Amino acid sequence: MSFSHCLPALPKEEITPKPKKRKEKRLSDIKLDKPTGDDEPVTKVDTAALAKKVRDWQKNTVMGSCLDGSTLEHLGVAEKTLSEESWLAVSKTGLLCIPCNRASLNGAWSDGTAGSDVKDLRLWFVTKHAKSKSHVQAVKQMLKVNAGPAGAPALSEFEDVLDQLQSGSSLRGTSKSSFSDKVALIAWSLQEAALCEIREHLRNAQTLSLTRDARRQRLLIRFGSCDGKGNSHAGILGLVRDFGDNAGEIVKATRHILKRVCTSWGAPPRWYHGPPAYFNEELFNYVREHIELLTTDAAANEILASNIGAGHRSSKLEGDTVETALTPNLKMIGRDKAHSFRRLMTRPFKCDEYLDSIVDEFVTAKSSVVQRLHNSWDLKRILTEEIEAADPELGTNMKSLRAAKHRFESLAAPMGRCILYLPQFLKTMQRICESRADNIATETKAFLQGLTAEKLLQLSLLADGLDETMLLVRIVDAESVDVASLPLDIQALVDRLHGLFGPDRLALTTPGYTKYMTDLLQQGNVSYIVKGQVHRLRLPNAAATMDRLFHRMGCWMKLVMEVLRTEWPDYTLFASLGIFGLAKTTAKTTMAVTEFSVDDTTSGRDRTDERIDKGLKRQTPDGEPNTIQAWLRKRRRGVDHAIQSVENLDWDLEGVEQSAEWSEWHEGEKQFQKDKQMKLRLEAIEFGTLDLTDDLRDEFMKRKDVDALNDKKLIADRKRRERASQKTKLTLDWEAWSGMSFWVESQTPELLRRLAEHNLSVTTDRWMADGFVVQDAAEPPERVRWIGSLMGKVVVDSSAIQGKGGLLLYFKPARKNKMKLHITRDFKDSHRAIFNLINRALLLPN
Repeated sequence: MSFSHCLPALPKEEITPKPKKRKEKRLSDIKLDKPTGDDEPVTKVDTAALAKKVRDWQKNTVMGSCLDGSTLEHLGVAEKTLSEESWLAVSKTGLLCIPCNRASLNGAWSDGTAGSDVKDLRLWFVTKHAKSKSHVQAVKQMLKVNAGPAGAPALSEFEDVLDQLQSGSSLRGTSKSSFSDKVALIAWSLQEAALCEIREHLRNAQTLSLTRDARRQRLLIRFGSCDGKGNSHAGILGLVRDFGDNAGEIVKATRHILKRVCTSWGAPPRWYHGPPAYFNEELFNYVREHIELLTTDAAANEILASNIGAGHRSSKLEGDTVETALTPNLKMIGRDKAHSFRRLMTRPFKCDEYLDSIVDEFVTAKSSVVQRLHNSWDLKRILTEEIEAADPELGTNMKSLRAAKHRFESLAAPMGRCILYLPQFLKTMQRICESRADNIATETKAFLQGLTAEKLLQLSLLADGLDETMLLVRIVDAESVDVASLPLDIQALVDRLHGLFGPDRLALTTPGYTKYMTDLLQQGNVSYIVKGQVHRLRLPNAAATMDRLFHRMGCWMKLVMEVLRTEWPDYTLFASLGIFGLAKTTAKTTMAVTEFSVDDTTSGRDRTDERIDKGLKRQTPDGEPNTIQAWLRKRRRGVDHAIQSVENLDWDLEGVEQSAEWSEWHEGEKQFQKDKQMKLRLEAIEFGTLDLTDDLRDEFMKRKDVDALNDKKLIADRKRRERASQKTKLTLDWEAWSGMSFWVESQTPELLRRLAEHNLSVTTDRWMADGFVVQDAAEPPERVRWIGSLMGKVVVDSSAIQGKGGLLLYFKPARKNKMKLHITRDFKDSHRAIFNLINRALLLPN
């Protein structure tokens, strides 16, 4: 079966002109396009006997017999005459199918060798071929019937495989019965067609951007292009697996993907009989030179890989043979903002010992409230019972407390639910204390006894802050994000945080977690019993307590601003795109906050089964749905409305550093962000985004020196890894050994023949030999071991020379070591042979 007809065409400059097709009127006038094996020595057949059988089968091999009557009626005069003749012919090597030969199909019938190995050739052998799909398509093509290319699967088969692959099925899952080579060829053809379209976009692009994402030894590269007319295109260039994890290996994998895209007909599956692979080096260089933006994660290896590709670091980090940078015209490294802005949530609160301990106590620790309830079906059942019995305002359908600890934004959901259902959580913990007598009960009692109103209010304030920062993460995490509007979204975040935690302290009066907790404490609804003692927490009246709460949030806000300056520098290209924003520029900008639900705060997977109650929400008397999602939307709208009414949102955060809540940990994080900002500024200078000023010149040169020193260390590490990898692989360098002489321990005809084949001679003088072929390289003869280690010789197993595997050792010449050797007279007399070996090795010229 041939797939060469269903594959996309090569670009115009890659196409080889084909001769024009000749018009045939009669079968006798047809010239066979494909050789029939006449020029090759093949098994002789009785052509006279075959010719007699073919004459007898003329009536049974009419060309039009495989077509229906309606098709034959619409044939032209010449085609109808041709359809009445036989498709069967005789060659010097067997039977020949004329339509299959004309269609250049693969197989015995097209080559003219069919039936040559059949002893008792009968009519059924011929009619079986006449019923095959490839033969019918070849006949239709020859008779100019509207049909697909001969030998290619039907278009519907390509559509089915494409639909299956797009739905997420594997190649094995696309086949109705079992995986086949046909399915692999169809999938590869679809892939090649997509790559052909991508090559056309790359060829017309005036500028290119790449997005590189690496995770779990998988490297995915996407591209965006824009041509001279302003038409933009985007797509996936490729994915590689098991490429390595250091910066040089990332660059090498990126180069591999770009080369694969620029290679037509590359890496086909088996049974492919089409054009050979063609690497378009001109297109590859064009793509390299037009890549101007590269977006990656902010991991150290990713950033280093980007600098290696841009030529700012040594190309030897990628490999010794690399001479040119991969992306020489790169103008900017774009960090993934969805990852960058997550640091707004993860880094600032960790610097405050009090905030960190509260989050740990309520959410993240193994013994925390959330983790205990989430990981125990029994405890979760108790919580569900308490919620259903209370019938709270936000509904009873609160069952999930799941969160991914490595993604802090996913902790916002269980943290918020712990606050909104606090009375039910406390009753659940009270039941745990009264019904159990294990470590869980002991830890729960300790938690309840240490619970204070200040902790609850601080957790609520932090939950409000995390919900605000998470909105910005969700905005930039969408594929449809408008980069030009990001400056306004960032300013909106700053305004909202200033309003909530600044001098106006809107968090106490605006609907949100803090307002909700304040109301609970004022109403006296936070109560529980521990060890027979009643505890009721109330809103603290002392102004010092409230000041302490908001001073901590001021320190948190100070670090949030530093992280924003680091992750969103005002001198970058992304920040400059703000001038194209269409939104109204005002200090009190508004984020689109009403579209995010609580499900957006978790790391859960998309729902696969459609809900039967989709669109039917439980309504409250005022028409609002009574759900957590609706409460969050109401909270965000309330903050937005409150901010609009504030006249002055300026907040001098410099004063928070003088408060008692500002610690050495806060100062350390601030300095870390300052250092990172300096690195980014120096990087911008290197890419030409900023000019090198006199005040930064010394720091810039210092960084270049440090980079050069680090490059040497990294290159040495790469070479060490490569040497370690080569030691586990037996590679005989015949080309380098050519002309060398070897001492052979046990000479056999087969071994001598193999040495002679590779231009290696045999010598009986161990000292004059360049290497040794021994029975066991791990335990060679004693003189071979001494001479090999002293002179730096090659020692190889005889089995390795014969291609059966073995051990290959390269000795370092010990006599070249710079040392002074003292040999006593007693040693010389007792070990005369060893002394002679050492003495001779030292006397020989280098």
